[in-house]
Amino acid sequence: MYYRYSPALIQLMQKDAEVRRAFGETLRVWQPVLQAWVEGRDVELTRAQIVVLQRFLKLLLERGEPSLRAAIVQEMQRIPWAQLTGMRMSEVEVLLLGAGEVPLRIPVPTGTPRP
Repeated sequence: MYYRYSPALIQLMQKDAEVRRAFGETLRVWQPVLQAWVEGRDVELTRAQIVVLQRFLKLLLERGEPSLRAAIVQEMQRIPWAQLTGMRMSEVEVLLLGAGEVPLRIPVPTGTPRP
């Protein structure tokens, strides 16, 4: 999904200040989780983190292009939002990826996104 929708997301953020602000707020609130993930630590998700992510996704749903909106709807329906608060990141990875023991350090692509 990263490679497919990054160009649309970047274009949307370039032209929409509210989307940029919401993205920045989401990154700010999720920074401790992302930092812990990079460092191989396991942390619990907070209600505030879940709420800000849902808010950002709903904004993208309102303003994104049709294919991005369709992907967001599909993911929002797949994710058991009410269960996430208080779960550890390792538990969320297993829940969402449907795998057994999922390592915390999943390789992150570093190349240029391509549609």
